[in-house]
Amino acid sequence: MGNGVSTLGPQPVSSTQQQSSANTASNNQNRSDSILGELGNEVLYDKSLGTTRFLKTIRARHKQGPLVVKVYLKPDTSWSLKPYQRRVKLEREQLQDCPNVLPYQRAPETERACYLIRQWVASNLYDRISTRPFLSLVEKRWVAFQLLTGLRHARERNISHGDIKTENIVVTSWNWVYLTDFASFKPTYLPLDDPSTFSFFFDSSSRRTCYLAPERFYAPGSEIAKRKERLEFGKRDGKVTEAMDVFGLGCVLAELWMEGTPPFTLSQLFKYREGEYNPEPYLAEIEDVEIRSLIRSMISLDPSHRLTCDQYLTQYRGSAFPTIFYDFLHPFISSLNESTSSATSTSGAGTPPTLGLGLPSTLAAGAGGATPKGTTVVADQNAGGRSGSILRTAADEIVESLVQEWDTVVRFLDADSKGKNGEEKDDKATLEREVKGTEDRTTAMFPVQLCIPGVESSIAQEGATEDGPALILLSLLCANLRNCLRPASVIRAFDLLLALSKYLTDETKLDRLVPYLVAMLEDDSTPVRAAVLRTLTQTLILVKTITPSNAAMFTEYIFPNTKPMASDPELLPRITYAECIAPLAEAATRFLEMKEAMKTEGTFKPSGNLLEFDGGADEAENYDSSLLELQSQVQEHINPLLSDPSPVVKRALLLDVGRLCLFFGRPKANDAVLAHLVTYLNTRDWMLRAAWNEHVVEVARCVGPRSLEEYILPLITLSLSDSEEFVVVQVLSTLTTLTEQRLLAKGKIWELVAQITGFLCHPNLWIREGAAAFLTSTARGLQPTDRWCILYPTIKRLLRSDLKDINEKSIMDIVREPVSRVVFEAAVAWAGKSPKSHFWAPIRAPARGAPREASVQTDDDLAQLEKLRGLGMKPEDEYKLSTMRDHIIKLAQARQGSASRYLDSSDPLSQAGGVGFQELGIVPQTIILRVRTADEIDGAVAGSRVTSDNLPRRFSIEPARTPASVTGSNRNVSGQPMEDLRRRLAQVGGSNTSLNTQALHGPASPAPDSPGGGSTTSVSKKTTQDGLGLERTISHSSSTEDISDAGGSSRTDFVAAKSRSRVHLNAVEVGRVAPAVGQDSTNVMGLFNVASRYKVDDDAMSGTNPQSHIPFTKMTPNVPSTSAVASRFVSTYEGNDPRIKQLVERGYLDNYREPLPELGPFIPVGIPRARALRSTFPARERKPTRPEGTLVAHLVEHTAAITDIQVAPDQLFFVTGSEDGTVKVWDTIRLEKNVTSKSRHTYQQGGKITSICILENSHCIASASDNGTLWIHRVDVNLSGSMPKYSKAHLIRQRNAEEPGDFVTCMSSFNTQTTTNLVLGTSLSKIVVLDIRTMRSLQEFENPRQYGPITCLTIDKKRAWMVAGTSSGTLTLWDLRFGILLRHWSVGQRRIFQVTVHPSKGKGRWIIVAIEDSSDSTDSIPLGGFLAAEVWDVDEGVKVEEFRVVPSGKGSTSSARAMDALVKVNGSVSMKEATLDPAAAIEALLASSTLPVQPRQKLAIPSLNEAPDPDAPARLNPPGVRTFLAGIDYAMVHDSRNAPTTGATGRSGKEGDSKRDAGFLLTGGEDRKVRFWDLEEVEKSVIVSGLDLEDERPLFSVNINNSRPTIFLETPQTPPSTKSRSHKSSTIHRSSFVAGSQTQILCGHQEALTALAVIDLPFRCIVSGDRAGVVKCFY
Repeated sequence: MGNGVSTLGPQPVSSTQQQSSANTASNNQNRSDSILGELGNEVLYDKSLGTTRFLKTIRARHKQGPLVVKVYLKPDTSWSLKPYQRRVKLEREQLQDCPNVLPYQRAPETERACYLIRQWVASNLYDRISTRPFLSLVEKRWVAFQLLTGLRHARERNISHGDIKTENIVVTSWNWVYLTDFASFKPTYLPLDDPSTFSFFFDSSSRRTCYLAPERFYAPGSEIAKRKERLEFGKRDGKVTEAMDVFGLGCVLAELWMEGTPPFTLSQLFKYREGEYNPEPYLAEIEDVEIRSLIRSMISLDPSHRLTCDQYLTQYRGSAFPTIFYDFLHPFISSLNESTSSATSTSGAGTPPTLGLGLPSTLAAGAGGATPKGTTVVADQNAGGRSGSILRTAADEIVESLVQEWDTVVRFLDADSKGKNGEEKDDKATLEREVKGTEDRTTAMFPVQLCIPGVESSIAQEGATEDGPALILLSLLCANLRNCLRPASVIRAFDLLLALSKYLTDETKLDRLVPYLVAMLEDDSTPVRAAVLRTLTQTLILVKTITPSNAAMFTEYIFPNTKPMASDPELLPRITYAECIAPLAEAATRFLEMKEAMKTEGTFKPSGNLLEFDGGADEAENYDSSLLELQSQVQEHINPLLSDPSPVVKRALLLDVGRLCLFFGRPKANDAVLAHLVTYLNTRDWMLRAAWNEHVVEVARCVGPRSLEEYILPLITLSLSDSEEFVVVQVLSTLTTLTEQRLLAKGKIWELVAQITGFLCHPNLWIREGAAAFLTSTARGLQPTDRWCILYPTIKRLLRSDLKDINEKSIMDIVREPVSRVVFEAAVAWAGKSPKSHFWAPIRAPARGAPREASVQTDDDLAQLEKLRGLGMKPEDEYKLSTMRDHIIKLAQARQGSASRYLDSSDPLSQAGGVGFQELGIVPQTIILRVRTADEIDGAVAGSRVTSDNLPRRFSIEPARTPASVTGSNRNVSGQPMEDLRRRLAQVGGSNTSLNTQALHGPASPAPDSPGGGSTTSVSKKTTQDGLGLERTISHSSSTEDISDAGGSSRTDFVAAKSRSRVHLNAVEVGRVAPAVGQDSTNVMGLFNVASRYKVDDDAMSGTNPQSHIPFTKMTPNVPSTSAVASRFVSTYEGNDPRIKQLVERGYLDNYREPLPELGPFIPVGIPRARALRSTFPARERKPTRPEGTLVAHLVEHTAAITDIQVAPDQLFFVTGSEDGTVKVWDTIRLEKNVTSKSRHTYQQGGKITSICILENSHCIASASDNGTLWIHRVDVNLSGSMPKYSKAHLIRQRNAEEPGDFVTCMSSFNTQTTTNLVLGTSLSKIVVLDIRTMRSLQEFENPRQYGPITCLTIDKKRAWMVAGTSSGTLTLWDLRFGILLRHWSVGQRRIFQVTVHPSKGKGRWIIVAIEDSSDSTDSIPLGGFLAAEVWDVDEGVKVEEFRVVPSGKGSTSSARAMDALVKVNGSVSMKEATLDPAAAIEALLASSTLPVQPRQKLAIPSLNEAPDPDAPARLNPPGVRTFLAGIDYAMVHDSRNAPTTGATGRSGKEGDSKRDAGFLLTGGEDRKVRFWDLEEVEKSVIVSGLDLEDERPLFSVNINNSRPTIFLETPQTPPSTKSRSHKSSTIHRSSFVAGSQTQILCGHQEALTALAVIDLPFRCIVSGDRAGVVKCFY
């Protein structure tokens, strides 16, 4: 369009052509809408931005945001502008990745016109120069740096601009500039004799300013003129050199520094070209020497004297442009723009289908806030307000990036600040001074503590003396603050602003930061309003200097905008404002004082609306009037807060009530503050009353002694009898402070002493300590005469001995024992019932401060005193009660009148005029509820057998709720269950191998088979539920189509078919079916759906699935009938409303824990005391203190490895679980009376049993399998005969894993007051706390999955924390109360087999851990032996004990040598924190998988036919402990695996532990040996089983040292010489050796031990299980 198109306009043309062009431009303006219509419906006309003869500029609307469209109307429709299109496209492609360049995005051409399209930005540099706030010096440097950088990038790509001017430079709201409107289509050279050409192409604003280089103008007849005459259409008349663009940029920078005054007009440029104009006087007004030198060089007349952009950036680095621009600021902000742009483009807010505009997303946010938010929304352009959306905008991304990189930002800002000052600033010393200066005004909120990721926590600090690059970041943050969509991003931005204020001047904070914060006070988000109020207050607190324009900021700007916060509808902003109002008032006073100081110094120059300062009396008058106006404003703000309906707001206001009183002064504080505060003691919120007494001291100091004695002190004294004892404690602390500060008169102090002395015998320890502190402070302020003659006799009778000095410690050491809580409460109740009793009657004291004697006592008083003595009152307690007589009487009155005295008028529930239930005709009912006994339930079931009405619903296989559409043939059944079942089974038509699914599932269920379908071989399952809450799993032959339940989910739980002769349904037997249908293999099982029976039917009321929230398993979704739910309980409620019944039942279950009949009776821990049972066993002569190793029983029913052994609480039986899928119950009594190897019960669960657990205080066994099932059986034992009789076991609970591959790996059980809980650890790293009553998950914890499956867990005795071990050797410590992962550490890449709490040491904070052996090879013995177990202190995070074994064999070391080696190697071992990074865990797993697999060494078993070879190498079997059991005393065993208990001497530490009850440890593992470690006398430790015939008894030793873990070591005895061994073996006959070997083999295990337990019936012995499935019992 430029050189070629110039033939139509700017070339020498006739007046007719010029008039034609003017007419054409006028007509084009009227055809704007039709012109843009050629671009489609996506680009709509908005308004005109200016019209020239060359291009028409329009602002258009687009769905991505506003656009700038420049239109060139073709004079002739036959013209083609393809060359210019290609040129614009080339520029766009070349400049696409340039950060400070915005080329035209598209240049579409139509038949009538050509269009240049780019993003619209609200402000250009010409407008920004004259817009407030004006650009500071550092911002001007920043703009100049960006322009040079952008032009350098363009020139590096051989792209010239050609028309650089302030109108062609756009600026965002955070001062990021773009060089735009590249003019490659405009002519390079212009004639000197025709100014109209310049006006046509380059003077779009008609200002006649010229930014073109002088060499671009040519004279007539020159070579350039001749070349232009020969120029073809579409060809350029010359290339725009870099020197030409540099000249234009120099003119722009000069105008920037001269506040909008251009350096050249067109005429001045012509004179400058001819040497007739000198710009030096213009440049002399630029004060910055470096910038003046830069501009002078850029606008040099000679092009050769101008440098390139890259040379300018290099030459002026560190002088005109700070180094931080190069190293950090420009790359960082550029990366922010690129990241947000890419985030927007990938989110779908990309290019329109027709135009394909690739617009920078960050421009929309920086266009002055005028663009819609939809232009920056990442995920959804139809997002709502900030409070209800979780979407992100580009502004959110920028703020989040700043937060993540803030440590880098701070590092560069600190470096720049130190470089400016020329010396390193001591930030720590500055911070200490600031903190020290704010100690007297520190509150709970101020100074604000900054918590920014990656930066050390610090407080907001005061500002700098000069603005630096931080001002650029301030503009970036403030500009994006308003466009953030997420409240979290805005709140984080506030923290960054406070952190940035350290580098800003006070003037910048007031002019740049405060307006943005004030604007955010109207935000829709509640947390944002509260956070901005806190940020605004902290910013104003840090301001130390002001300018005259900001002197009246508080009264005219701050307080009018913060006033709505006092009555905000949300609670959080009101609380925040209550905490901020006092600091704001102090800051306003400081501003007022600074204003007066400026007037005094003569530096205050008021603006137009302020009066001239006169001095003298007017000064005081002006200050006083301004202060009164300020106080009046603040009072308007605090009045709503003082009377706020929420006590939390009042407590927040009390935090700084003293500062408010100082702000108002003594006269006004009594009326404005104190009058409202006295009403706070009438509230029912005890925390507000405590807060009033805590902060009333500050008020007392301000209001003066008269108000203190007449108003405040009586209220404080009244609070001494508050019904809440914590308030009394606070009152005593307040009185102590008042006494120490000498604010109380001496007479008032004696009155208080008389009231408080009796508190020394109060049952509350805090009250006693508070009374002692008050008496101590009183004694310090008295003369010795008053102290020992008046005060000491008052308290002497309450002391056990005399005092040398009256201080708090001495009083608490010798004060008499307090009155017990029971006696005290009974006395209060007596005083409340008999206020006129002579005992409680007030009498006059005989002397000042001395306690009063008891008056004459009546018979009623004597009876009450006798009652108190029966409760434990001692003779001396009567005097103690008399000293607290006034307190007890007032306390009784306060408790009786608490309902009316503490009535809060603001409480909407207790306002006068409320309507009671009786007024509405509602009569309250008292419902008595109890659980039916097992006999009543059995009787109800038996009685129902003869009731014909219940038979169809009770025994029919179809669902209980039959739809109304069911035909009569499906509903009518006979009165006998056999007939009903026979009739339904006979309905099968045409197939004798498949049941009629319509009859089985009811009419509401879809039939899986076609009506006449034949039999198939696939099996499908269906779970239904009848009216009793029975969960029935039905397997039958059907089609492969899944049968869905009512909830829409299909059940595929498999129950193995097992032939039975009868069907059991709720303890009622149904006879065998007829032979005609006996060939069908259908099996029906019924299970109680406990979750439905004990669940409040809220989900049923709302129409939702009642089991949809249970994550671990899919349970039956059908809700049981009301009669089934209500039949569990018996109540006096006579109505039929099922919701009331369920509500009453749930309330009963929540408050009273009644045992479930399914769980059986309560089983106490210990051997049963039944005389018949105990008489069958002869008394033992002694109790074994350690096991002897005598084999008692050899049980071989299991066919695979034993996984767990558990013992019943009453020792009647023990349970074993095995990998063969069975759980077996073994009778312990028969081990002596009737020795047998047969188990009493066997449960075939399938899969591999992973863990078993006996529920606490019950005979219920929970077993888990790797097939995902969890079963709970009840074992019924009858002790009426001489031998226990076992009934058939009952399956009472069942649970299936939902996720594939998930199953329970370990379990533990404990009871609470209301629940019986089962803690499960799963293979998918989940920890589930299961309620056995409802089979619901109470808590779920997600262990980090990179740690591997959970293999074991243990819970402390208080049920407060839990430790879980994983297969990767990681231990995780969980807080069970809050579900928090407290600690995680690694013990090595080894599997953890077992973990339990130490039974006697560490105060319950030590755990014992069994870990897989880490030795790479078993060919040689490590110097310190093999590790058997470790003990860790989870509190301090260190290893405290180790158990090690040095096996006998070649290379074995002595005890001393092994211990010396361990002492040298072992130091204080701290926890090695496990990584939470999943990627690192995957890398470790891959690394371990590439290591060569070491084959497991086969354990050496001695041959029966060969004598031992003395010269053969010794067998080397590492211990490899896989199971252990810890207890306090073997004579009184307490199994610590599931319910750990601590001994009486559970001290932490090693040397400090008592030798008594030190405990023992049983271990077993890969070496087939059962070891007994005596922790009290280690040398008495023994190997119970597994010691070979030729092996000597090993030695056990211990080494204790406070600097390293305690080591328990087993070492072999010193081996004898070869000759002596040969002689010993030769003396053994072969037959004797074979017999001994056989006995040894039979006595010991031949495979690795996997489980251990200890039983007490019939005698104390050890039960062990091994990998082969063998169970042995050792005495």
